[in-house]
Amino acid sequence: MRQATRLYLRRKLGRGYFASVVVLIVAVAVLAALGVEGWFVGVMATLCGLALLLPGVTLVYANRVARDSLLKLDPPSATLALGEEGFTMTSSQGTASMKWRAVTELWRAPGFALMFFAKESFVVLPAAGAPTRFHDLLAERVRAAGGKVV
Repeated sequence: MRQATRLYLRRKLGRGYFASVVVLIVAVAVLAALGVEGWFVGVMATLCGLALLLPGVTLVYANRVARDSLLKLDPPSATLALGEEGFTMTSSQGTASMKWRAVTELWRAPGFALMFFAKESFVVLPAAGAPTRFHDLLAERVRAAGGKVV
């Protein structure tokens, strides 16, 4: 689960975020080295701190939400049945059926995939225990319905 939340955060924030943080840190360091003082440098330093904390806090929060969701499952398992028109997810918490066009993106990674239904709503699909061609078939269905496969 931690790998999935890291992938999600890394792709959502993107390289631009991390490059911006580096530029901000360098700017604060240069201003401090030049002896510049004042509220502007303080604000920039505060922004650096917040920018560095954001990914960590987000990771901790996402991992706790995922852990809590898994702890609610009794038994701790779920099934995903793929069909021509859509798919059905079943667990001890209930059953949900959706059309393929509801899937906006599928992010594939070694060992798991993230299937998105809305901007911030997704499920983690582990590769362990899944049939060999499962993730390939999943990607084909998502693409055929107009979804993006990464």
